[in-house]
Amino acid sequence: MTRMKAIGGALALLVVAALAVWPAAAADKGGPKNIFADAPMAPAASWTGAYVGLHGGYGAANAELTVPGFGIDGLSATGPVGGIHAGYDVQIPGSFLVLGARAGYTWGNVEFSVNPAIFNASIDNGWAADGRIGAAIGSALPYVFGGWTVMNTSATAGTVGIPTPDLKGWRGGAGVEFRLPKLGTGSITPTLALEYTYTDFQRITPFVPLNVDVTQQTMMGRLNLRFGQ
Repeated sequence: MTRMKAIGGALALLVVAALAVWPAAAADKGGPKNIFADAPMAPAASWTGAYVGLHGGYGAANAELTVPGFGIDGLSATGPVGGIHAGYDVQIPGSFLVLGARAGYTWGNVEFSVNPAIFNASIDNGWAADGRIGAAIGSALPYVFGGWTVMNTSATAGTVGIPTPDLKGWRGGAGVEFRLPKLGTGSITPTLALEYTYTDFQRITPFVPLNVDVTQQTMMGRLNLRFGQ
């Protein structure tokens, strides 16, 4: 049920983003005109090209702990995340379709805290690689994405550190990116994006017979610098 709600939230975000920018696209194609437009819009620039950027937001994770015949669900964690990323997009010539790939590194402190004096654990730093597909609608790019991530973890019992395995898993989500005015007269174009991510990590076994299943949801903003667009 949690996974279905997460997928539903991602699709809802994509639909809202498309509806928000659809009137401008309809006006460009001879449909209902945007009454707020004072002058005809210039042809939309292509989304093809490389970009680099920064991202930041907030994450919420859930852990289910199980041993044979017994389980605890709902151990939660929250905390900030932020990092760097780079990618490349290709807009299919003569089409609104945009295909892309990206990779990034994220620092975070999404912390499970049962009792700081007894036990503490957190999802820390790691990398992710995604493929994405979007629809160019004027100066906006609604998109969905999916990929793979590996995150480092840490844990302590009182003041003693505990060895922990990395979390590895599939992730996916949706977002919308908006093109901003170019920087001066150059060929660098900044963009802003809002994005939702759902991650389903593979089960880990810190020690037999304990199994841990972790999922994470993240809302973040992205600031990109696009080159040659």
